[in-house]
Amino acid sequence: RTSLNFLSKKIYVFFIQTLLDTISQCIELTILYVLR
Repeated sequence: RTSLNFLSKKIYVFFIQTLLDTISQCIELTILYVLR
């Protein structure tokens, strides 16, 4: 039970980080495109 909870927490954190990375990349691309 504890390990499963720990695992799901890790997955959740990983998901959030990936999402933030993707969003920041999109923002950078958009800025580059607009400033071009």
